[in-house]
Amino acid sequence: MDYNAVLRATDRAALPNYTTDPRMLQQSPRNGIEFQGDPRFLGPDMGTRNDANSVQATPKTVAVKHYVVIDTSQRNWVSQPNPYSNLTYSFGSQSLNGSAPPVYTNNPFVPTFGANSVGVLNTQPGLPNTQGWYISNTFYPPYNSSLPKGNFLAYDTGYTINPSGLGFGSVFTPSNVQSIRLVRALLPQRQFLSIPILVNSNATAVDLSNYGANGTLQTQLANKSYSTFATYPYLLFNLNEYPGKYVGGNEAMRRAFSVMTQKTRTQTNFNIDVGVQHYDYEPWGAETMVFQSPITNLHQLKLTVTDPDGLSFTQNDALSITLIQSDSNQLFLKCFTGTNQFFNNNELRVGDRVVFDSASLSNIIKSALIATNSDKVQVAGLLATGSFPVLELLDYVANSNGLFVPRDSNTPRTASYDTSYNGFLIPNFLTVNSTGDVTPTYPNAVDANNYNVFSFPIQYNVNPIQFVASLPFLNTSLQPTYTLELTCLEPDTGQLGGKITQ
Repeated sequence: MDYNAVLRATDRAALPNYTTDPRMLQQSPRNGIEFQGDPRFLGPDMGTRNDANSVQATPKTVAVKHYVVIDTSQRNWVSQPNPYSNLTYSFGSQSLNGSAPPVYTNNPFVPTFGANSVGVLNTQPGLPNTQGWYISNTFYPPYNSSLPKGNFLAYDTGYTINPSGLGFGSVFTPSNVQSIRLVRALLPQRQFLSIPILVNSNATAVDLSNYGANGTLQTQLANKSYSTFATYPYLLFNLNEYPGKYVGGNEAMRRAFSVMTQKTRTQTNFNIDVGVQHYDYEPWGAETMVFQSPITNLHQLKLTVTDPDGLSFTQNDALSITLIQSDSNQLFLKCFTGTNQFFNNNELRVGDRVVFDSASLSNIIKSALIATNSDKVQVAGLLATGSFPVLELLDYVANSNGLFVPRDSNTPRTASYDTSYNGFLIPNFLTVNSTGDVTPTYPNAVDANNYNVFSFPIQYNVNPIQFVASLPFLNTSLQPTYTLELTCLEPDTGQLGGKITQ
């Protein structure tokens, strides 16, 4: 009898009595591995570690379209003066253009009702909170960006926090962006042309008739539809560094994200002055930029509009005024850019609407000279929150009394020029009675001796000394608007819904 055969048969008969094969205990030491643990668990795992549902599978997604309207009149034009070149629009953040920003226990700025350690109130709007501040003997520590805002305390009324960075964007953050498409662009009808006006006492009569203030060039070309967007067959739209699907005869076409054409073309009458209006531009086709892998988070867009040769358009919205005066009847406000800034009727036209920089106006309200005049404070607040029509363009000079008066034969121009205006007229704030009569709502805002309402620079802080040098303004009627379509992959929540009962 074979002893080993009997032993193997005995082992086979005893196997049902064990939870594991005893031979496995001998296998590990033979491989140089010391066995540790309970032999009852040497078999395959029966727990959740091998469960197919232990790791959440990628959820089903559905394509959702979002439309981003980029209205450049809402941008911080002080930081981004040109709406056609490298215009930056950010996602996930939004400017705090509110006249009463909220204050929290962990606040990035010291409010104007906060004091330092010796009880001196803060007079500098937007002072960075680097040393902490006090209110009613309660200390609030310096701002810590790694901590939450904390409890809400109050609103800091009276001024606007100037937004950091470029101050143009939305709190919406697109995620899993699958594609981007330009839907529409609204471009203002304006002339990109500046024609000099000849002023020379020795010029010939022919030259004056052609190039003078009332010459042929001014009457036939200035403020007409020549050299406007409509005179180009198409425009190139650039978005970030995303190349489009176009191939042309130059590098600018290859780099363009999209090619824009007028939605409806009509015959232009070049004898009619350019009006205050916009034109629709749309992509040549329904082309869409589809990414091979969706963008996890889209943080910003950078836009540029060029002509067919790739030259970007220039519109410098960097004008500012240094004086606001009333007329003798206080029916209108005259806004002057001073002696160092002149503009032509391509940059500002009768019928356009202007807005003023709210950050500058909110700062001058904190000025000791302005704060004591409640009418001036009210006028500054209204100028910061509204838009105003341009009623007239002004070419004024200062007289011997310091008042700005219209240029006349006694103060003629002595050199040729191409920008002839240094001011514009807007309505004053008026009160209308039951019979239709009007009176100025804030008569004390006007200085009695010179009709001044605001004369810049205006000091608004003592330590350190800070001034508002001038008041920037923006012509909102000349600002383009772009609309983009973003296709984002979002979780399909349709499986989670229930039945709607009446």
